[in-house]
Amino acid sequence: MHTISKSGGLALLVAMLGCTAVPAPAEDTVSSMNLSKTTPSFVLLSPAACPAAPCPAYFAHDANRNNEGENIARLDFSKSTLGADDIAEILAAPMSEIVVKGTLGPKEGGLHTFLVTEAYRGVSGATFEDGMLFYQASNDDPPPSCPAAPCKQGSALKINALNAVDYDAIDVTAAARPGTSAEELKIDVGWFKAIAAGNVRKVAVGGARDANVLTASQVFVQLPRRGPSRPIVKEGETELLGPDHKPLLLRGWNWGHWGSVQPEDSAAHVTQGANIVRIPLRWWGNYEPNGTPDGKVPIDSRTEIAADGYIDPRNLAMLEAMIDDAGSKGLWIDMFFDSDCGQAKLEPDDGYCGKIGDERASFWNDPVTKEKFYEAWEFLVKRFRKKPFIAMWELLPEPQFTCGPNGGCKDWHAPVEFYEPLIARIRAIDPATPILVGPNSGYNVQRIDDVYMPNVKGLIYTGNFLDNGAGHLEWVDLLADFRLRRKVPVFVQQVASHRRPKDGEDDAYTHARADAILKKLNANRIGWTWWTYRETKSALGNFAPYWRDSEKHPWQSSIPWLNLIANRLH
Repeated sequence: MHTISKSGGLALLVAMLGCTAVPAPAEDTVSSMNLSKTTPSFVLLSPAACPAAPCPAYFAHDANRNNEGENIARLDFSKSTLGADDIAEILAAPMSEIVVKGTLGPKEGGLHTFLVTEAYRGVSGATFEDGMLFYQASNDDPPPSCPAAPCKQGSALKINALNAVDYDAIDVTAAARPGTSAEELKIDVGWFKAIAAGNVRKVAVGGARDANVLTASQVFVQLPRRGPSRPIVKEGETELLGPDHKPLLLRGWNWGHWGSVQPEDSAAHVTQGANIVRIPLRWWGNYEPNGTPDGKVPIDSRTEIAADGYIDPRNLAMLEAMIDDAGSKGLWIDMFFDSDCGQAKLEPDDGYCGKIGDERASFWNDPVTKEKFYEAWEFLVKRFRKKPFIAMWELLPEPQFTCGPNGGCKDWHAPVEFYEPLIARIRAIDPATPILVGPNSGYNVQRIDDVYMPNVKGLIYTGNFLDNGAGHLEWVDLLADFRLRRKVPVFVQQVASHRRPKDGEDDAYTHARADAILKKLNANRIGWTWWTYRETKSALGNFAPYWRDSEKHPWQSSIPWLNLIANRLH
């Protein structure tokens, strides 16, 4: 059964259902009120005739009204809260691409000014036809129960009028232009009071009734513009919600090996059914000295230059390119900031991290370097907070503070002490984007309750299912139980099982093992990203469907392994 309210628009709706659009019933008669000095109204602007000086700046008339309109001396923004940049944008825009709300103001040179309280900017280059109506829509939250399609999605109020009409879908296809996301415009219309210029059309779907589709050829977004869409962590909800307030199940790939992503990968992920990628930046760790195929950019991005956020600009440029690539395909992004030294990774001490007393340096015992890492995070959030499709900031993968080689930790609550000050600093810059956190001992899911922070909102919790964890299907139950008890969303940032058989195993075993953990996660509606899509410096590959041992050699692949993972992305 198709749910009409989830369709991408009229064209998709018709294509899906094999239906035809039929004219909507006649619209209600519009009002004939004139511009007012006391009652605010939404106003359209056009060039004014000028038979004699002083010449008016605009001709203004109310949207959705058959009034005569009035010549206006100028727009006065003194009653608005718009910033200088927003005002400049309105004044520079074509008149057909703006809507303003307000009242008539004092006269200047015999003409009224117009006191603007709200301003809306249309999509550059989009147009609307005479006779179209102007709506402000509101999606139902929560949506009403709907046993059969078409399902009511919300109600659209004709601006400057009192009557509203229900709709089952929003179609902004005609308004979208290159560089403008139709999905973002639909969110603007349904959730952020953007003005849609168009009509509510009837679409015959062969059901109990025709579907009502709010169809817009122009969308006017309120200034100042909202931030980019983000998933929503709603208090008391166990699932992550999308910008449309519907459950969002994220499944995809890690781009874990620095410099391995190829130009075709993001589009391939969309075809495979993925909707998220996990993208790294590494800082302060003894990684490979030359981490990219061209051998020019080291994996460790740490510098001592505060003006650059203590991050090598070359690494920052590569990170931004990956974020832009993924976002351009509509892939959500888990951006993780990794630090082998900082997380106190358990490895033989090679001297790279330095010493604090008799201990190897880490964020747990080196407050100076920890502060630089915090400042680097602030730099990154300021840089990328307006990028579309950032699903979450992952603060520090797999902390191992106070932990020993056997996996035990002296202080299981240590990550909370690290997370809480950093979360506060990030929230001061970006209050909207969810933040991913996990337990000590390398995201040990068995200790996930130790990192629960009831007074910190907007968090997603994780546990590690890399290889050994992939063999413990019961750990999925632990994660699902935590989610239900604490009423928080969870996400597995790293799941993988080895592809090449070990002693006593064969291909059938390794494939079944990998499939079992993905089926278990899917059955519990727990999102995940597979580690990883491509492996570098690997002669035979291990977890990834693509691998190579050197940039001098072509990529090798296992298509059956790729298909196994991709089949679980749906």
